Amino acid sequence: SNHVLAQLFIVNHRRSKHAQLGFFLDFNIKTPRETLDALVEACKGYVRKHKNEWRSSLVTFPEINAREGIIKSLVYMQHHRPWQELSVIIPSRDRFVHFLAKFMREANVAYTPPVQPIAVVAEAIEEGGNPVDAYRSAEVDAHEEAARQFFQGWSQGARGRNVTDAPI
Repeated sequence: SNHVLAQLFIVNHRRSKHAQLGFFLDFNIKTPRETLDALVEACKGYVRKHKNEWRSSLVTFPEINAREGIIKSLVYMQHHRPWQELSVIIPSRDRFVHFLAKFMREANVAYTPPVQPIAVVAEAIEEGGNPVDAYRSAEVDAHEEAARQFFQGWSQGARGRNVTDAPI
């Protein structure tokens, strides 16, 4: 009864919810949308295949940076076990990281940062211009156009429409 429990030291070993892990991935801006869709499906398939370890997955693309030529991706995974069971979570995490590395190798989507031009600020200021605009390259413009097309295709494709030259 309660008077017996009141005299005991009670430890709650199930005090936290399911462990949630985040994995950050960078993709080249020229990566086809189909490859990014394949990443989403691959993560869902991994959860289905390892349903005793993982509860769910969510893949988001929170940022696209045309100047750096990068699409940032964040993969969230939720484990069945709470954080206190690190001896189970860490090996599961490691197996999933190997799965992600294998996916990226097979999809041939290694991110290499573009070469950035060196701006000589004094010269640009003497000419009366903005140092950044003075050294803006055609490659940066191409990356920005690729980003525009990516977002247009992503948003239009998500709604099942055919992508044309419609404005964003």
